[in-house]
Amino acid sequence: KVVDSIRVKNIIKNSLSMNKIFYTK
Repeated sequence: KVVDSIRVKNIIKNSLSMNKIFYTK
């Protein structure tokens, strides 16, 4: 489903941003 793919993309984006924040600290 398109919604599922969008949800997965958002989750990946959030996880990537969280990793960036975690690594910068």
